[in-house]
Amino acid sequence: MKIYYIKILILSILISCSYSIYSQNLSQILKEDFNKREQLLIQNEVRKKLGSRANKKDVNLLISDLLPWAIMEGQDSKSFARTIVLFTRNIDAGIDITDSEDLIPLLNKYNGTDDDFLFLSKFYQEANTANLPIEVRDSYIRKAREKNINGFSTWIGGRILIFGLVEKIDYNKLFHNVLNKLPKNIKNNSESKNKKLFSELMQSFSEERKDSNITILMNQLKDTQSKTGRSLTNVLSKKDRNLESSFSEIGELDFKLRPKIELSLEDLGIEPANSDQSNSTTTNPNNTNTPDTSTIESNSIIPPSNWKNLKKKNLIHVVDGWLGTKYVYGGGTKKGTDCSGFTLGVFTDPLISVPRSELPRTARHQAQVGTSVTRAGIKAGDLVFFSASKNQTKITHVGLALGGGQFSHASSTRGVVIQGLSEKWWVDRFVTSRRLFSKVD
Repeated sequence: MKIYYIKILILSILISCSYSIYSQNLSQILKEDFNKREQLLIQNEVRKKLGSRANKKDVNLLISDLLPWAIMEGQDSKSFARTIVLFTRNIDAGIDITDSEDLIPLLNKYNGTDDDFLFLSKFYQEANTANLPIEVRDSYIRKAREKNINGFSTWIGGRILIFGLVEKIDYNKLFHNVLNKLPKNIKNNSESKNKKLFSELMQSFSEERKDSNITILMNQLKDTQSKTGRSLTNVLSKKDRNLESSFSEIGELDFKLRPKIELSLEDLGIEPANSDQSNSTTTNPNNTNTPDTSTIESNSIIPPSNWKNLKKKNLIHVVDGWLGTKYVYGGGTKKGTDCSGFTLGVFTDPLISVPRSELPRTARHQAQVGTSVTRAGIKAGDLVFFSASKNQTKITHVGLALGGGQFSHASSTRGVVIQGLSEKWWVDRFVTSRRLFSKVD
């Protein structure tokens, strides 16, 4: 009996030490970026949601991977704690952080359920595997959220967009049909109604593939319709090798064989350069972080005769008109913008006049235009790119250099702001810079 109690005592000590070690590691991870009060809040919230799982090594590793995102997006302790919980669940469902991390900017004002976020993450995983164009993916998410379509319906509709990549169809029509006909909660539909809906949405598909796709979607509805929480995570964690193989084959398909995708400016969240909303003379009177424009006279702000010759005073004037604009995922107007929507909006402003055809919609594609510039050689008008991903070659953010060591960008928590390129996070996470202009006056 005495030996039994000794064993229990030793086991208790080991558990206590293990808990202490992991607790200490968590504190160690957080202490550089959060104060003690914030650390406690994060730890308590994570432990409340994850229980003993919060002390596991894989969660600590996840937190290390998520921290750069938290700092870049300016997440407070409460938002970061929820991010940890949501991405732990993603991992349990077989969704790697690199497949769903692009959704992190959504979490600042995310009011959906944890289940909804899991469905959105699953859509991103499948969209990435199938090489669904990023601009299609992000525009679809933005519009689905505007229409209050829940995560499950968004995921199902997203699969139809993925299936459409192998069909000879009017893809833009498919994109709008999915968004216009998709119910806010497809679970409320009867089986016959959903089957009819899928048939209508895929009416232009080849008959064989349409029937196969409908079967896949109906089976998915059946498997997940009544599931929530842990049971839902378990269902989504089960691999469908045939379906995964199908997504991979779509992803490897020659882009020449895919349907032509030309989303409109409105679909991409971009406002035409000559609209009232993008009028560059509109400035933010409450802005307190604006470069010194006191020497710039309004009558000297004129469009360039050659867009490749950038006038710095024009750039500063245009950026000033965007400062304070709120963050909107997939947006690109002064009503709300994301990081690449902001750089595109500034560059295509009439006072700068970069042709729309010269600059893609997404940060990852913008990083491929112009000529490469070293960090030491950055000057006003250069695009600067950063990575918050554990894969530090992956572009996750873009900003616009203003000269004098400053740059402007759209933060998900603060909107369009100005910061210093020499701040530690931006130095550590800098990837590349690109130059479109031949000359800067």
